[in-house]
Amino acid sequence: MTRRASEDFRTSPSCRDVVTRGKCERGGHTLSPTHHALAVLPLVLAMACGGRVETGGASSDGTGGIVSGGTGGVLSGGTGGIASGGASGSTGTSPCNHLDTNPDHCGACDHSCLGGQCVGGVCQPVVLEDLGKQGAYALALDATRVYWASPITRMNKDGTGVTKMADAPSGVWGIAVDADQIFWSDPDSGSFRMKKTGGGSVPIGKAAYRIAFDSKYVYGSWQEVWKTPKEGGPFTTLAPVGGEGIALDDKYVYFTTWMPGGVWKVEKTGGAPVELAKADNSSYVAVYGNTVYWSVQGENYVASVKRSGGAVKVLAKASTPYGIAADADGVYWTEFDTGTIWMLPAGSTTPLPLASGQFAPRDLAVDATAVYWTNDASKSAVSKVAKPAKP
Repeated sequence: MTRRASEDFRTSPSCRDVVTRGKCERGGHTLSPTHHALAVLPLVLAMACGGRVETGGASSDGTGGIVSGGTGGVLSGGTGGIASGGASGSTGTSPCNHLDTNPDHCGACDHSCLGGQCVGGVCQPVVLEDLGKQGAYALALDATRVYWASPITRMNKDGTGVTKMADAPSGVWGIAVDADQIFWSDPDSGSFRMKKTGGGSVPIGKAAYRIAFDSKYVYGSWQEVWKTPKEGGPFTTLAPVGGEGIALDDKYVYFTTWMPGGVWKVEKTGGAPVELAKADNSSYVAVYGNTVYWSVQGENYVASVKRSGGAVKVLAKASTPYGIAADADGVYWTEFDTGTIWMLPAGSTTPLPLASGQFAPRDLAVDATAVYWTNDASKSAVSKVAKPAKP
């Protein structure tokens, strides 16, 4: 049951203007009625080029965030639309004034838009790399770079230094990076690794939808949950079922199942899997602190449950949510059908749209200052937005 972007995405055309690499382009789709009022509130009233609202650790654990599974940002308006490749926006040199428009001090002193523009005190998203119809389905971060597939590619977090690392099939849904290696997985072709310094890819073996790692092992989940030594060796089956999502903490592997669906955990050393919650069509998963977060596509919501189990908390309704990440600042997810990136700030019950008008956003990762995501299908891109200024 491998679902491709063309099978999942349903567009709804509307007028949208975006500035990408200095050109105005029309396209996109409307928000669903459920989210329209919230996401459009700061349309910051459609400025140059038509304007629009752009509405998900310091490094990736290989699953898409600080401790993110899934591979396991702020309302925007747009006098200039989306900045591209970090070519415009913050310079880091201006005095702290004009907080409504100053990309070095957007909404607050020393809050940088990281290459994006500042409109109405809100940082605008940045298209780091426009991929056209190439497709970008999986995303991971390290301290200085962004990695995606397919093909296996990396660039600096400001959008410079784009480098193809290895060929890979179009169905790579999971990518992870540690200090020395890149790992990726494909449900049809198997899993692979390569040194960041290059030298070609090495098959790991078993197929996986998503992939994660710790200091010693690589873990994958699809039709089962498995682990294998990072430098190669025998496989160990941890669970006889699996699915789209995988995330780790120091003791457990967390994974989702599709149908019958739910979120589970199993000890890294083996043992009987424990079901934490039931939810058909459970997708990506993330872990932060004492909480497990995951996206549910059957009934379309984002939920959480304690790592020890217990009551399930629905955080927000979402139309085909995919990538999910969590850190001390909040929880982040992509909403595939509406093209929206969301954040639920820590301690809040009201989600914030960080970017809208995206085309089929799928995977997502966060670091200390920004939220990154992939748009897949026929208008593929890798983008980011600075996290909101803290109150």
